Amino acid sequence: MTKDELATIVDLAVGNWSPGMTAPEKLKMLKTWHHFLGDLDGPVLLLTVERSAMTDKFMPRPGELRAKVLAPDVPTAEEAWQQAAAALDAARYGIPTPDLHPLVAETIRENKLGGIHELSFKPLYETRRLAHLESLAP
Repeated sequence: MTKDELATIVDLAVGNWSPGMTAPEKLKMLKTWHHFLGDLDGPVLLLTVERSAMTDKFMPRPGELRAKVLAPDVPTAEEAWQQAAAALDAARYGIPTPDLHPLVAETIRENKLGGIHELSFKPLYETRRLAHLESLAP
């Protein structure tokens, strides 16, 4: 990320969470954020700060932003299973497949569970559920 991109991001953060910040404080923040976030992709970090501005009451720390950029929007195990179950129903009944989180879709597509058809014909519902959850574990 360029220094200009980071300066824009810091300006956005300061304007949203700390509009009364002095110039020396802002410069210190810019240096700190450059140290911790300078290796990240600028547009992705900008989007992350924009999303945080819409939901977070307080300014996120650099570590929080870094974690959001590097591990974006991963569904919980229950959410992932609900999506997989909806895809199973779609395959069984010939209805349109619902939108799936990319990780859930990849898990099914890469046959980590034997593919959607194999998954839909296994005899035990809980066996399928546990296999799916284990495949999503880091």
